[in-house]
Formats: sequence, C-alpha cells, structure tokens
Amino acid sequence: MKYVMLALCLGLSFAVNAQKVKVDKQNFEVKGERIFKDGADVTETLTLERKAEIKKAVQIQKAEEVAKQAEKAKKEAKKVEKKEKSAENKRKKAEKELAKKQKAQSNFDKAKSNLEKAQEKRTKLMERGKLSPVDEAKWDKKIKTLEEKMAKAKKKLK
Repeated sequence: MKYVMLALCLGLSFAVNAQKVKVDKQNFEVKGERIFKDGADVTETLTLERKAEIKKAVQIQKAEEVAKQAEKAKKEAKKVEKKEKSAENKRKKAEKELAKKQKAQSNFDKAKSNLEKAQEKRTKLMERGKLSPVDEAKWDKKIKTLEEKMAKAKKKLK
C-alpha cells in the first residue's frame, strides 16, 4: 500500500513539473499552459488542434510514467511480502525446533525420574527383604527397560 501511494505521489510530481514530449518528430516542452519548442514559447503560434494533440501526448506520457511507477511499486511490494513470508517461515521453523528440544528435554527428565524412583524402590524392597528371586528378576527387567528409555531420550536430546 505504501508503494502504491509513493507511485501516485511521484506521478503527481511529474504532472506539476515541465513535461517534454515528442509529437511528429518535433520536441516540445509543456510548462503549465505554455508550450515551448527549443526554449521558445510557441503557444500562441500553434493551432487549437495542435495544442490539444501536444497536451494529449503529455497526458499519455504521464499515464505511462505513473503506470511504470505503479508496476515498480507492485514489484517492490511483492519482494517485501516474499521476504516477510520467508522470515515468518524461519520463525515458525525455529519455534518448532525449540518445542521439539523442550519436549525431548521433558522426556529425558521424566525417564530419568522414573528410573531413579524404580531403583530407589527396588533398593528399599531389597533392604527390607521383601524381594523374591522372581520379583528381583522382574525389577531388573523393569529397570533395564527404563534405562533403555532414558538412553533413547538422551540420544534424542542431542
């Protein structure tokens, strides 16, 4: 939107300034209502049709310049939009990566906590003499599984 307004302002500034135009292989310069040829005022010597022809050529030239400026502004706006979209994509990717790392850290912490709790419980049961050989094998298997989970979580953390 900024660029479109800029193009319109530039177009208006061209309208205020003198315009050089070529009509029938002759160069004219139009300043306001006055028409100059080679620096000399020829407004009074031209016919009404010729004046209208010159002014129409100036208007066409102005319209073309405004169209070019608008096209440039549109291209610039597309470039800016593309850069913004790229930056947004990078930001989203970084957010996803951060969330992934946080989840991996959380999984690691949980696995470590579960392992520590299981080891403590097993130790307490052993100290109290409440573990049979079958129960001891089950606890060993459980602790081994928890160690594997922790190792996987640690590997994903890196």
